[in-house]
Amino acid sequence: MRNRFMNFMQGRYGTDPYNKFLLIVSMVLLALSIFLPWTQVRSITFWIAFGILIYSYFRTFSRNYAARASENDRYLRSTERFRSFRYRSRYKADERRHYKVFKCPSCSQKIRIPRGKGKIEISCPKCSAKFIRRT
Repeated sequence: MRNRFMNFMQGRYGTDPYNKFLLIVSMVLLALSIFLPWTQVRSITFWIAFGILIYSYFRTFSRNYAARASENDRYLRSTERFRSFRYRSRYKADERRHYKVFKCPSCSQKIRIPRGKGKIEISCPKCSAKFIRRT
């Protein structure tokens, strides 16, 4: 069965981040259409979600790599700001968990020191000033 599916998908585009986004939007709209009180709005929301789902499957099984890659590239370029913000905030949170940042009292150079080392003497790499801080 697995070989049949692999043979079927050979030469087809498959999934990418834009496809995943379309699937999530489709599922959210389908769930929303269940809970909407007005039947006319519910029907419109359902058909929009269904259309997005069909388009997502069309993209998955498409053999036109260039067009699908171009669509995905446009999606990635338009969401770059959001994705980079999310990555930076996750990175900064991880940094705060493992390191503590001190400012040199003489030159205001920022120095990153690992947490949990106790009271240590820190020497500034820029001006060679020494100061004592608790990590």
